Amino acid sequence: MKQTIFLLLSLVLSLNCAAEDKKPVSISPSDSAVVARYLDSLNVVLKKYEDMEFDSKLNPYMYKMTTVPTYYMAPLRQALGLDSIADEKQKGMFEALLKAYLNNPTAFQGTESALMEIKNTIATVNNEKETASTVKVEDLVQVEQPQIQAETVALEAEKPNFWTHNANVYFQFSQSYISQNWYNGGESNNSALGGFTFEANYNDQKRIQWDNKAEIKVGFITARGDSLHKYKTNTDLFRLTSKFGYKAVKNWYYTVLGELNNQFFPGYKTNDMRKYSNFLAPLKFNASIGMDWKLKKDKKYEFSLALLPLSYNMIWVAGDEVNPQLFGIKEGEHFLHKFGSKMQLDHSLFLTKDITWKSHFYIFTSYHSTDSLWENTFDFAVNKYLSAKMYLNLRFDDHGVKSDKHGYLQIQELLSFGVSYNL
Repeated sequence: MKQTIFLLLSLVLSLNCAAEDKKPVSISPSDSAVVARYLDSLNVVLKKYEDMEFDSKLNPYMYKMTTVPTYYMAPLRQALGLDSIADEKQKGMFEALLKAYLNNPTAFQGTESALMEIKNTIATVNNEKETASTVKVEDLVQVEQPQIQAETVALEAEKPNFWTHNANVYFQFSQSYISQNWYNGGESNNSALGGFTFEANYNDQKRIQWDNKAEIKVGFITARGDSLHKYKTNTDLFRLTSKFGYKAVKNWYYTVLGELNNQFFPGYKTNDMRKYSNFLAPLKFNASIGMDWKLKKDKKYEFSLALLPLSYNMIWVAGDEVNPQLFGIKEGEHFLHKFGSKMQLDHSLFLTKDITWKSHFYIFTSYHSTDSLWENTFDFAVNKYLSAKMYLNLRFDDHGVKSDKHGYLQIQELLSFGVSYNL
């Protein structure tokens, strides 16, 4: 017994000396990884051992019997009575270790202190990695800031174009032939109609709308029964319209409207050489102020109703070839000035993809006389270039000559087929 105790004391002293004289332990990254995984696995086993009861094969203290032979201090301290055995299950393991130390001391080259150093080194390396991961690259490397010489560039913003333009040109014709012995009678005739329409409209999408329109329409007819004229006009129109609107609320606009009407060729009746109209005879001008209510839905309809309580109407007949009294002008005069009120309605209804109904209606009254016109155009598109048009115009003017059949109402109707093209 004394010999055993003496050997144990000698072993403890040799271990302490070895701990004092030991050289620093160096580990490679692979060794650190192996030890780290080993310690993690050991912690898991310890946790399970604390929570549950296992047999002696899973005693966590038994790892000392299966790892690399190492001198541990705990078996020696317990054998010398310096420490008490906390767990009875340690006793058999400690006895086995002491027996191994005594019987084969040269097989044990490592010490518990060396293992602790390895553990501390691993912890230090991990801390250095965590610290290094938080360091910004720009803090470690001085990046030279490039010197950029920028030239000043003048930016030009293109002003939006609020103008829209569209134009249409067409040529229509109709023809009928009736022989002299046709049992129902009748008369052969040929007619042709040509026209041009141009629109230039301004809309700033906020307050201002300015609509401008120019219309030219000229039609000729030949009839066998007219022995005095080879041909004569049945339609002759030159009209300029301008309407300026400033938005008041929603669809209502303060509006100023101007309209100029004239014709190009002299107008005759069948077998009558007297001119009923001519260039600048009459020339009509109207200027009005009021409110305009507008509605529009693409490919469906366009609607405008102008209520113009302040309106000025002027008629001028130039020269002496046309009788001014046909237009309500007093004998010996060439001008007629009237102040009154006016209402004007314009709409375009897209009835189908190929059928459009356009209408222009106005009524002017000086509270002594009334002048009214309702123009209707039905456009039947055959394709991009061919179309049929039907015109139905009604006019009422109690300054004109009263007819026995229609009174002051005047009617014009025309159906034609031809070429039409949108520019």
